[in-house]
Amino acid sequence: SDRVEALAEQPGSVGALRERAIDMIDGIRAVGSSTMVPAIERALAHRAESGRLPIVVLVSDGYIGDESVVLRAVAENLGDNRLYVLGVGSAINRFMLGRAAEVGRGRAMFASLGDDPGELAERFAELIDRPVFTDVEIDWGTLQVDETYPRRTPDLFAGQPIIVHGRFDRGGTSRVKVRGTMNGQRYEREISVTLAKQDATAPGSESHASLWARAAVRDRMNRIYLRDDPALIEEITRIGLRHHLVTQWTSFVAIDDRPVEREDSQATISPARSLPGDPEIRVPAPADARAVTLVLPFGETLVAGWEPELDRWTARFLVPRDAEEGTYPIEIIITHSDGRQERSRVWYTVDESAPVLDVSVDGEVRPGATVTLRAAQRITDADLEQVHWNRAALTDERAQLLQDARRVEARVGGAVHDLEVTGPGTWAVQLEVPADVGERFELELTVVDLAANVRTQRVALEVSR
Repeated sequence: SDRVEALAEQPGSVGALRERAIDMIDGIRAVGSSTMVPAIERALAHRAESGRLPIVVLVSDGYIGDESVVLRAVAENLGDNRLYVLGVGSAINRFMLGRAAEVGRGRAMFASLGDDPGELAERFAELIDRPVFTDVEIDWGTLQVDETYPRRTPDLFAGQPIIVHGRFDRGGTSRVKVRGTMNGQRYEREISVTLAKQDATAPGSESHASLWARAAVRDRMNRIYLRDDPALIEEITRIGLRHHLVTQWTSFVAIDDRPVEREDSQATISPARSLPGDPEIRVPAPADARAVTLVLPFGETLVAGWEPELDRWTARFLVPRDAEEGTYPIEIIITHSDGRQERSRVWYTVDESAPVLDVSVDGEVRPGATVTLRAAQRITDADLEQVHWNRAALTDERAQLLQDARRVEARVGGAVHDLEVTGPGTWAVQLEVPADVGERFELELTVVDLAANVRTQRVALEVSR
């Protein structure tokens, strides 16, 4: 949604807020596109009582138009909060949600639509229920350990380890001090640690180095999302080449130059018309296929994942914010279990224009009367230009393809009335004219289309006396 709504301005007990929370969730009406930053900023603005660990939970599939803006909002507004993430959906943006949890000094848990929600809620509650050691710091003593990741050590929860990746030049033994906060009090523990004096070519060293290198690259990628820095790109490239890692700047591309036949695919995209944002594509390929690869029109190649509950290969992709309105092809490459490749394409429409409604009334508009308000989607010249048609070529069937309004509401005073579909692109609702109406009966019509575009029109009807 593009609106931010709060259950309460201050924290409260579960007993006091649970029923209100359920009612609020049941009443949510999402309008517009995914606008995550204002909600994150508002949630992180709260400060917990002294002695409590402030935990903010983000529940999302993680698909929005600009990931870097979200990560920057988390980093700049985090304060003493911890951001934990619950990713839910048929095709979750694990990259963005995982990064948000890392930047937020929390953890992420992911679930498909087929997972039991009660079980999932219990597992997530257990994950965040027992913080035993927070604000953790490690003093390595005389050991020459450097470049440890993550840079800010996470909190320790009961039954869960903290893993820190670091590197050292020489081995040795030292008393390592682990400091933090336990039950509101500062705590310190000394542990004797021995780092072996081994050659960099010794068995096991290569795998350890690879783990450290991946953590180092991940840290730098997080920082790039927070601020553009060419020096970080150079560091990632150097680490990737040295440790043979595939990164955004050290990758390999395999090209199949055999000619293939292309035809339209039976794959589906939801929504098929959208703002630049986060549509989902579902491909009916065999479950044992080696891979389903999508070649997007915006210069990106995406690998789909198998979703058993849907019996489809699914993926979400981001359409750039500067993508122009129009219809674009997505190439689909299915690599079957025997190595055979099958290619097809599906079409996707970028739509940034909300529908325009033509309004009419059945019945006499007079005080106390009941009238029928009718709305019909108008086919504009912009709609025709988008699909390269003209008025002469506009048939009834083609007009139906362009009629993409999915919800129409009428607001009269403080009341909202949903219009019902009466035919392709037509809507109607019965309204009562207030007894104390003036010379004009005024209302607002809001239309939302399949791409989540929103338009509000003011309507003023002459009142008969």
